[in-house]
Amino acid sequence: MVLLQGICYRIGSVTVVSVKEFLYSVIEQVAEPHTKKYDTEDLRAHALSYGWPQDVVSGMTMDHKGVVKFSHPKHKEAADTLEYGTQDVPPSPAIRTYLLGVM
Repeated sequence: MVLLQGICYRIGSVTVVSVKEFLYSVIEQVAEPHTKKYDTEDLRAHALSYGWPQDVVSGMTMDHKGVVKFSHPKHKEAADTLEYGTQDVPPSPAIRTYLLGVM
């Protein structure tokens, strides 16, 4: 598999999958179930250590499958910008690094 500019290509195939969607799929399938309180607190602390704003972090929770959810659409949008960056802002992948660390 070759990774190129946020797109995952399977060599010899025309299937193209967004890296973000691929990671969410893998995480959902293999993340160990932990208690909701434990995961949410650890995830929030991890995001704060990456410099994420308190209002975005406080609106973030994690369910028992390791799926991250947000209390408001504006928090989800801000988290996506922080996590994946933009053309002008580098990514700060707090969610991905946390989830990969607990798997």
